[in-house]
Amino acid sequence: MTEAFEKMLYLLRDGTRGNASETDIGEDIEEIRKIALKHSVWQTVFLALPEDCKPAFFGEVMQSVSKNIQRNAFVLNIIDRLKKEGIEVTLIKGMSVSRLYKEPDMRISGDTDILIDPKKESATKRILEKCGFTVYNREEHSHHFLAVHPVGGLLEVHISLYDKSARRFLFYSDSQLEERLEFECYGKKVKTLGITDGLQFLFIHYVRHLVSEGVGVRQLMDLLLYMEYFKDEIDNDKLEKALNEFHYKKLMTTLKAIGNKYLGFNFENAEYDEVAEKLLNDIDSGGTFGTKENADFYKQFLEKRAEAIDVKDNGYHIKRKLIKVWGKIFPSSFVMRNCGYPYAKNVPLLMLAYLHRFLNIILSLFKKKKASVKPTETKDLDNRMSLMRELEII
Repeated sequence: MTEAFEKMLYLLRDGTRGNASETDIGEDIEEIRKIALKHSVWQTVFLALPEDCKPAFFGEVMQSVSKNIQRNAFVLNIIDRLKKEGIEVTLIKGMSVSRLYKEPDMRISGDTDILIDPKKESATKRILEKCGFTVYNREEHSHHFLAVHPVGGLLEVHISLYDKSARRFLFYSDSQLEERLEFECYGKKVKTLGITDGLQFLFIHYVRHLVSEGVGVRQLMDLLLYMEYFKDEIDNDKLEKALNEFHYKKLMTTLKAIGNKYLGFNFENAEYDEVAEKLLNDIDSGGTFGTKENADFYKQFLEKRAEAIDVKDNGYHIKRKLIKVWGKIFPSSFVMRNCGYPYAKNVPLLMLAYLHRFLNIILSLFKKKKASVKPTETKDLDNRMSLMRELEII
């Protein structure tokens, strides 16, 4: 962990609570700003800067905050419009979490996530298009579709909380969702998930990013603030059962320990240790949504994860492996056209492309040109997998 990253954590700790910070930033302000932008917490960090540092950044921060307020207000009007059309909307993450910050508008997010009834998907798309959104069709097996607006930004419309992969490997529950909570935002009444459902969703969202490209500080602060704010209302029996069943007990304790040491929390039974230090180093290297260098990690992680937990329908894994092998031998027309065989537009030409590809593979074997993996990349992946073991997720 770099010194600038550590200072940024202390500034975030204080900015989240609206306090001036006593952290000595020295000559590190530009590096701190760079790191904070990478983790999407710069506006909150700005609040805690020494007063003599603020003028240099006031304009850019206020511009981004103004844009955030405008986007949020626009999206809330869209939610109102959907409700008037008989579509119940549940706001997840985003504004439902920013209200826990001392200055909610300083918690900047690039998108808004909402949950709707799957039966209302088509109607929702039609209304969003009427409101000026460009709507993209939901991909096969995806649990959400995207809609983009010049003012409203990116809207992720979920038809379920978790996608198929998350339900198989990260979390599943047969229980009904709790009654939705209602809160006020910009003078409008909005519904969000029940308290324990909301915590579980934030936690699994964090896990999903952690075990793929990586995860940033903002997601960590969101999660810890939520646990602190609702500590007396969380169904601890339900939470404890889920943490034990899905092997997340150590991870949750480690996140609390990081929060205690650097982010101003006081969770019980959460001592900072070597594993917490390693996880924080991983966060330091990641950013809000991690790095592309870790993109292959998720596939490897799922293989290990399947061995660590009792996933329902074990036949799914055999089927998945067969599909994976078949897909490598006979890729789809789309894949073939984008991998050097643009003529593979119909079945006869696709068969010809398979033959062409097979011959190219044979020729490459003769030439003995094997793709090489950089030792540093392999080492980084190994280190991340080792961290998952130490966190007892796999």
